[in-house]
Amino acid sequence: MTAPSLHDRRWLYQVPIVNKKTGERRMVIIELTEFQRRQCVEYEAFYPNHTGGDRGPIANRYALDQADKKAPPGFIPVCDGIKRVPLPDLKVVH
Repeated sequence: MTAPSLHDRRWLYQVPIVNKKTGERRMVIIELTEFQRRQCVEYEAFYPNHTGGDRGPIANRYALDQADKKAPPGFIPVCDGIKRVPLPDLKVVH
């Protein structure tokens, strides 16, 4: 894994969401904002391999927040299974 960069065009994440009543699982794709990417890169600079970066807990929290807003009624995002989606692989994600 290369170090995350603000110059990366997009930071896309696949976030699982679950229906609270039926248990149905779906995936949503979200994109971090420039401000959110900057926060992650800054934390990585101050605390290497700890809190920041494109796969750290801060990025995951931002992804959860956005997935919560994007999820259909009755669905909630879950922490397990959040992953960054590389741009070339985005075509195969449904």
